[in-house]
Amino acid sequence: MHAPSVQAHVSVHCVAGKKPQPNRMKMLTETSRGRRRLYRPGDDCHPGRLSGASFPDREALPPACRELLDWYHQDYLASASGAAGDPEYSLREADMAWPVAAADPILALEGSGREIWANEDADAYVSRLREGWE
Repeated sequence: MHAPSVQAHVSVHCVAGKKPQPNRMKMLTETSRGRRRLYRPGDDCHPGRLSGASFPDREALPPACRELLDWYHQDYLASASGAAGDPEYSLREADMAWPVAAADPILALEGSGREIWANEDADAYVSRLREGWE
């Protein structure tokens, strides 16, 4: 069993999509009830947490843990546009630049097949489908 403070942080205080109570950190994302993963820019985020930290300050970490933060930046966030290889690129900027589609493959489908419906009014289509229904 986890210490109560760890449980509170994992359940509420660090979860990006939850209302800040009072902490604004966004270090975890709730993927389903009771499941969390590390936050990525572009994940759902409560408006009150938008300016919150998504990773700890490197200097505040014990030296033995800094390798984990390096992994987070270099591997986990590698597909955040601009983050890889640009020392001037701020990972805070990556929070705003992360493509939502990269975080959610379903959202990546947005717009696919739009040419099929380009000349079709949605209401007219539904009415046509419902012709003959009783």
